[in-house]
Amino acid sequence: MPKATFLNLSAARRREIDQLLVETFYDTPASQVKVATIVAKMGMSRGAFYKYFANINDAFTYTLRQNAKVIRHDILYSIDDSDDNFFDGIENYLRWCTRLSRNSYYWQRLSLLTRSTTELAYREVRVIDSSSDFIKQVIAVIRQNQLNIDSDDEMISFLYFMLECIISSINDYIVNQWTTEQLLTDFRYKRKWLVTNLAD
Repeated sequence: MPKATFLNLSAARRREIDQLLVETFYDTPASQVKVATIVAKMGMSRGAFYKYFANINDAFTYTLRQNAKVIRHDILYSIDDSDDNFFDGIENYLRWCTRLSRNSYYWQRLSLLTRSTTELAYREVRVIDSSSDFIKQVIAVIRQNQLNIDSDDEMISFLYFMLECIISSINDYIVNQWTTEQLLTDFRYKRKWLVTNLAD
C-alpha cells in the first residue's frame, strides 16, 4: 500500500496520480508497466515514485483497491436510489455503465476491475457498523426484498458476491460486444436464479 509520503500529498495531487495510474494500468498488465513510464507521465523523478510506492505491484494493488471501493459505493448508491428495489438498482447501474464513453475515466476503472477481480474481494466492510446509516439502509432494502438472509455476516457475503456478479456481467458485456438489452437480459436470468434460491 502507498507510503505515508503519498498519503500526505494534497487531495488534488493524489487524485491526479490516481487518475494517471488508472490510465496506465487499465489496458496494460502490471508486469509490462515500467516505473519510467509512470514518472514521465507524472512529471516527477524516479526517486519520487519510490517515496510513494514500494514498487509497480504496490501501485497496481493500490489502484485496484481504490477503484474497487469507488465502484462498490456507486453500486450501493444506485440500489439506494431505486425505490428500495435491490435488483432494480443493480440493473440501473448496469444500464448506466453501458452509456459511458469508452474513453471516460470511469469506464477505464471498470475495465481495470474486469481484468482483476481480486481487489473486489477485499472486504472494506467486515462487520456491519451500526452507526452507518447508509449500510443500515442497504441492509433494510435487501430485507425488504424478502431475500432469505439470516445474519449480518451472511449479508456482507451476499453483498460482495453481488459485486463480483456485477463486474462479471460487465466483463461479459465487453467481451461479447453485447447491446444494453443483451446485458440486462443476461443479468435478469441471474436475478431469477438468485431470487428463486433465496426465496426458498
